[in-house]
Amino acid sequence: MCLKPVIARSSCDEAIQTVAADAFLDCFASLAMTETGATAYANRGAAGSEIGFPHETPRLPFTVTDWSKVEATTHPGETGQARWRTLNIGDLRVRIVEYSPGYLADHWCDRGHVLYVLKGELDSELRDGRKFKLTAGMSYQVSDYGDAAHRSSTTTGATLFIVD
Repeated sequence: MCLKPVIARSSCDEAIQTVAADAFLDCFASLAMTETGATAYANRGAAGSEIGFPHETPRLPFTVTDWSKVEATTHPGETGQARWRTLNIGDLRVRIVEYSPGYLADHWCDRGHVLYVLKGELDSELRDGRKFKLTAGMSYQVSDYGDAAHRSSTTTGATLFIVD
């Protein structure tokens, strides 16, 4: 059972926010094991199907990742830079991404993501003009070509956990 997200409203709520992050990740990981998730995956692309997954979670043993030991790669933006620590598992990409203050992506993205803000503030802009500000403890989810293309920016810097 997935817990409702908890948004920290003060520094006193930091412990709650940490629990919310764990609950979010547990929720995401369990999606592939639910009957609804399995049915949606099996029916992807079927006539009238509203839900589909671009790929299934590859089989792998229980794996612990020490992100501090994953080599970072630098990706320049239009302004600023992104540092990615990436774990590739088949078609699945799991990343910790750090955006420098003043970062603006150099492209519009149509790829699907589950994105969770670990710290800082992230501005997500959709090509159709909609804008969203995400802060620590917030997430967005979008499928491949599931909405208008999006791009990220931040004035203060941000650290993200992204699965795509």
